[in-house]
Amino acid sequence: MNQQSENDVPWFTALAVEDRIRRADPTAGTVPLFEAMGLPDDEESVIDEKFHDEEAPHYQSYCEIPRTKISEAWLLDWIRERTPEGVVLDLGSGTGRVAEHIASSTRRVIAVDRSAGMLEYARKSFPPERGVALRADIRDLPIEDGVIDGVVCSGVLHHLPEWRRALREAARVLRPGGRLIIREPNASYAGQLFEPAEKLMNWLATKGRTVQGTPDAGAQEGLSPVEEPLSPRHLVEAAKAEGFVVGTLGSAMFLGSLGIPGEGAWQRLYFQPANLVDRLMLRYSNHDRGALLLTVLVKRW
Repeated sequence: MNQQSENDVPWFTALAVEDRIRRADPTAGTVPLFEAMGLPDDEESVIDEKFHDEEAPHYQSYCEIPRTKISEAWLLDWIRERTPEGVVLDLGSGTGRVAEHIASSTRRVIAVDRSAGMLEYARKSFPPERGVALRADIRDLPIEDGVIDGVVCSGVLHHLPEWRRALREAARVLRPGGRLIIREPNASYAGQLFEPAEKLMNWLATKGRTVQGTPDAGAQEGLSPVEEPLSPRHLVEAAKAEGFVVGTLGSAMFLGSLGIPGEGAWQRLYFQPANLVDRLMLRYSNHDRGALLLTVLVKRW
């Protein structure tokens, strides 16, 4: 790396493995973009990257679906409230929805993604002085050992057949006492229990009329090459093996995960109270049966 790059973002280059990164875009006034050297070029990684590059222009539209929009309003707050101050890695940052929410005057964010297309949107989501974008494989981070205060994995591990490698990398770069906040689809969610309720609400919403699209039109489209929810038990076992202790293990989107056809007032009428109940259930029961697994892990050593 040249001296100019080092002077641009000294706090980041002090944490990165110097001979494993390069400045990819020196454009002034935008979140600095760095790239890891020697990204894996196996077929699976390349296919996944291409998929997410193509999804990037449309990704944010998913957040406009009432079910997602209402739940994100409080789930992003849940993540931010548990994210420590200092330097935080947002692994699988995508278009930067989480990075934008957690970046602050006391918290710098390294938005990490393999997809250059996704990072182009992430770079526009928060001010340049509050972080950098890093194109890298989250299973092999170009970051020094024990220098990061917090790591966030929001909807990325279930895209990885080798998600335990990403967990190991998070443990490696975290300081002792650092936190790993995880939000991922939950393999223990018994969605079939809600099929009768979904059919009833479908009938009530349509009253025999044909509704264009599927429940939550667009929510089931564009599935990535790998979509494998995490088991709470397997996650805890893997976390303990990497030196983590479990701070919080719970779930959300129990009632708020139902597929309801159409858009607008009908969906809001259901999802607003459903998410309120989900929040209360998470706060007072820490159950693990919701569609989203919510976990806080603390690095022990």
